[in-house]
Amino acid sequence: MNEQQKELVKKWVDALRSGKYKQDTCQLKTDNGYCCMGVAVEVHPEWKFSTVKRRYINDEEKLIGVENEYPSTEMLQDFGVPIKLARRLIQMNDIDDLPFKLIADYVEKELLNDEQEVL
Repeated sequence: MNEQQKELVKKWVDALRSGKYKQDTCQLKTDNGYCCMGVAVEVHPEWKFSTVKRRYINDEEKLIGVENEYPSTEMLQDFGVPIKLARRLIQMNDIDDLPFKLIADYVEKELLNDEQEVL
C-alpha cells in the first residue's frame, strides 16, 4: 500500500469514527445515511456519487435481483482495498449490522497494520 492509499484509508477510518455519517445499508448513500463504502466515496477527493460507478459484486447477485451498490474497482484500488475485503466490509455493514466504529477498527487492522508477517 502506498502513502496516498494510506492517507485515504486514514481519512475513511476517521470519517467512520466521527459520528458525522448516519449508517444505512445496501446503498452507497440514501436519504437516510450511508453504508461504510459510501463514506469512502464521501472522503475521496475525486470520486463523487454522481460519477462513481456503481455495480453488482458478481453476476449471481445481478441475476437474483440484489440491488446493493458498490464503488467501482477503480475507486477500491485508490484505497488499496482488495475486492475480498470490500465484500467483507459490505457484509459487516449490511448483514452483520455492525456499527461504523467497529468497521473502522477492522479497516484499520486490515489496511494500516504495519506489522508484516514473516513467511
